[in-house]
Order: sequence, then structure tokens, then C-alpha cells
Amino acid sequence: MKVKTDCISCSKSDCFIKLCTDEWKSKINSTKTVCLYPKNQYIFKAGTPVMGAYFICKGKVKVVSEDMDGKEQTVRLAGNCHMFGHVAVKTESYPISAVTMDDSTICFIENSILQEAYMQNNPFTFQTMVFYARELRKLEERLKCLSLMNTEKKVIATLQYIADTFGYLEDNSTIAVKLTRKEIADLAGTNIEQVSRIISALKLKNWVQYEQKWITLLDIKALNAEIASFFPIK
Repeated sequence: MKVKTDCISCSKSDCFIKLCTDEWKSKINSTKTVCLYPKNQYIFKAGTPVMGAYFICKGKVKVVSEDMDGKEQTVRLAGNCHMFGHVAVKTESYPISAVTMDDSTICFIENSILQEAYMQNNPFTFQTMVFYARELRKLEERLKCLSLMNTEKKVIATLQYIADTFGYLEDNSTIAVKLTRKEIADLAGTNIEQVSRIISALKLKNWVQYEQKWITLLDIKALNAEIASFFPIK
């Protein structure tokens, strides 16, 4: 379902488009497409051509990859004001799919508009580069996690990654997204049984609470200490 948003009057300071000049915000505003996607709907699927990039006005998205048997593996999460998809220089197709995790309002900007906007708006271009550099670092850290950590540390690092992406509710300890054990397992590169066992162990230590798909990090300091040798806390 299509909806309307106004880039000029938008109050979201974290949106990269806010860094464009007023002229370019007006141009993007008049050419973009904004849609409301219900929970669990595909935004695009692997194999479809890349036509532009997506900006999340409000909502949550997971980027997934499929193996040879069609089993999906979550490779990345994205939340409010995050960007996903990419600008294609030549004709390309998505190697991954994107699925909403919640009702989400998402803005789509075509490649031709984005390419011109990058050339004309240095702050916008720079912030996009910074964003992708951070996402690359997070990906490298997750690969390190999956290759070197034991299963318990993988789960702890995954919980921290989820919290870093979506933030917390008003209590400052409950992660602002509902997740099943399977979704946590997919992100951690393990299985549901292992996630259930580890969450139960963390609950006994009073480090984590998991109720009705809500994850509460009761002792963030202790959780950080468990993986500090891999990701030193600064």
C-alpha cells in the first residue's frame, strides 16, 4: 500500500536524505515511492533486478540468503532510517532477499535519482559511505563470531547485534523487537535447540529474560564481559 511522506518536513534527523539540499529533498520527495509493507512480506526477492535503494522510514527488515535446499539464513538486520539494497552501476540482480519483521514504511529511490544526488550532495554521499563502512565492519565482526566463538558466545554476540540494530524499549533493557528462537538461531548460525539451552542457562544466571518473544538483557555488563576478548568494550 502506497503512503505519503515529506522529506522536507520530516523530523527524522538520522535519515541520510536530510543531508541533501532543499532543492534535492524536493526532487527526491517528488520522485520516490513510499509503501507500507505488512509484517513478513518480501520487499524484493533474490534474482530480481536492482532498480534502486530502500530507506526505512519506520519498521524492521531482515536480509536473507538461501542455500541450495532453499533454507533461508538471515545475514543482516535493518531498522529505522537504515538503508538497504544498493545502487547498481550496471544491470544487476539481488543475490539476497529482504523481508519485513514488522509493519514497515519504506521509501524507494531509483538508481538514476540516487546517482545524481550523490554527485550533487557531498554530505549525503559521505554519510552513505560511513553507513556502509559500519555495516561492513559489523559483517566482519559477525563472521569472526561465527568462525571463532563457541555456541554460547555466538548467541550472546547475536543478542547484542540485535540490540545494537533495533535499540531498547523504554525500560532500556528489553530489545525493541520480538524474535522467535529460530530467528535468533539463524542469526547466530546455530539451531533452535542450542539457542533454547543457552537462553535457559543465561536465565539461570539472571543475565537474560526471554518471555513471549521479548528479549531482556538484565546484565549487559556481564554479557559484554563474556565476549570482550573478541570485541573489546571501549
